Formats: sequence, structure tokens, C-alpha cells
Amino acid sequence: MRFLHLVTFAFCAVPIAAAQTIDRCPIQPGAHCLSANLRGATLPKADLTRADLSRSNLSGADLTEARFDRARLQRVDFQRANLTKASLDRASLRGANLSGANLARASFSAADLQGASLGGADLSDANLSGASLRYVRMG
Repeated sequence: MRFLHLVTFAFCAVPIAAAQTIDRCPIQPGAHCLSANLRGATLPKADLTRADLSRSNLSGADLTEARFDRARLQRVDFQRANLTKASLDRASLRGANLSGANLARASFSAADLQGASLGGADLSDANLSGASLRYVRMG
């Protein structure tokens, strides 16, 4: 019987990681953070799948290998952000500013980039298959 209590205690003692919060925005899947200030944030491997960060500032942020699949990122400022190996599949990035961003090996499969700014962005080996690139500005 003592062994059973010890095992039960061991499972109860395992800490559960809380979501990081920046500018009242929980960094977790499905977060709803309009106009959040995440400028310069360090969020490598963050999971923001299906999040809505429209009109937020993520300029200069480290988003290496972050997941933004099916996220709403309309008019988000990603200037000079590091999105190396990030996944933005089926994300809506209409009007987003990705100028000077590192998008090397990032995936934008079936993403909506209509009206986005990509001037000076590093798109080395990025996957843009099926992405909507109407009115994208490259300069």
C-alpha cells in the first residue's frame, strides 16, 4: 500500500509548464492577442497555431522554428524578425510587413500573403507552394 501512495505522489508532483505571457498575451495555441507588443521577444519553437495576433508588433523577434499554422497574422509587423524554419502553413498574413525578416527554410504552404511586404527578406529554401502572393511588395 505504501508503494501505491508513493507512485501517486510522484505523478502529482510533476510540474505543469505555464504558458509564457508577454504584454498580456499568452504564448500558446489559439491565443487571441490583437495589437500586442511582442517586439524583440525571444520565442524559439513557440506554438501559436490558430492564434490571432493581427496588428501586433513582432519586429526583431526570435521566432526560430515557431508554429503559426492557420494563424491570423494580418498587418503584423515582422520587420527583421527571425522566422528561420518557422511553420506558417495556411496562415493569413494579409498586409503583414516581413521586410528584412529571415524566412530561410520557413514554410508558407497555402498561406495568404496578399499585400504583404517582403522587401529584403531572406527567402532561401522557403516553401511558398500554394501561397497567395497577389499584390506582394518585394521592394
